[in-house]
Amino acid sequence: MKRRDFLIGGAAALTASSLALPRARAQSLSGTLTDADRAELRRAEDYLNGIDTMYSRFRQTASNGNQAAGFLALDRPSRMRFEYDAPHPVVMIADGYELTYYDRELQEARQLPTFETPLWFLLRDRISFGDGLDVLWMKRSEDVMVVRVAQREGNDRGTVNLVFSEQPMQFRGWEIVDAAGVSVQVALENTRYGVELDSEMFDEKQLPGYRSLQRNSR
Repeated sequence: MKRRDFLIGGAAALTASSLALPRARAQSLSGTLTDADRAELRRAEDYLNGIDTMYSRFRQTASNGNQAAGFLALDRPSRMRFEYDAPHPVVMIADGYELTYYDRELQEARQLPTFETPLWFLLRDRISFGDGLDVLWMKRSEDVMVVRVAQREGNDRGTVNLVFSEQPMQFRGWEIVDAAGVSVQVALENTRYGVELDSEMFDEKQLPGYRSLQRNSR
């Protein structure tokens, strides 16, 4: 896997790159969830809705052994920044309407609607697993809960496994699997909540490639 393919695939939790699982596997379990399952999902919703700001380091690992690291900043609702450490060139900024994908090496930027990204629901005013999402699979143990979700419309955009630790509950990261069976895990590390975040980090106009982005959009 080429470096940019790896980065795009891993960042696909934000950029909706080729994550499609066969449609036969994307079956909603919403009608078969137990009361205990639904209670756990509500607890996860309450936890996510309680996040105001968050800053976390992340480590990304693909099933072929490729690795990368960087940071994630979240200012709910609407704003997110996902940035890789050098030498990897990718920075992504979501503002609630569009997600800007920026390549620092090429100094080029492009945009897509935020709602087309698999983790769009994290940026909504109110997070709900029943609103526009299908729960495809969930598994709980004493220490970990994993929930696989997909957008109700357009499952071919991909599925995401959301990972939570238990006691106390904390969002630990996500895993994606593309149509070729390549999986990419993003693990959050040293996460801090309620932190003060500079508003400029969510301003795509600060990116050197913003002018070329404007020209390309005309």
